[in-house]
Amino acid sequence: GADRAKREIVSWEDVDGWFVTFDQNGDDQLSLDEIGPLFDGLGSTTLDVNTAWANLDDNQNGLVDLSEYQDVFNIIDFIASDKNQDGLISLDEYIWPELFDLTDFNGDGIIDFDEFAG
Repeated sequence: GADRAKREIVSWEDVDGWFVTFDQNGDDQLSLDEIGPLFDGLGSTTLDVNTAWANLDDNQNGLVDLSEYQDVFNIIDFIASDKNQDGLISLDEYIWPELFDLTDFNGDGIIDFDEFAG
């Protein structure tokens, strides 16, 4: 629909650029100190920040690398695409209907998160 045409597509180059911006010491990893101001700007509580950080930091090493960071954008994009919030994306919800069949790996007519992020 019209809302699909209005939606801006964020490229992986944009996402990677934001990562570099947050990575103040240039070690290719984000610390909570580096990304904390982003959470503060969103009005997050300490509990929200700690929960979000634990979910970002897949390997639990206290740092978020580029791969872990990119995973967050997959999740955000999936949630934004799942208009009826049923945890699945149907053809009418998918932003690129012409690519739906390529993403619906099991051919069941819906896209789950694993297919979406795969």
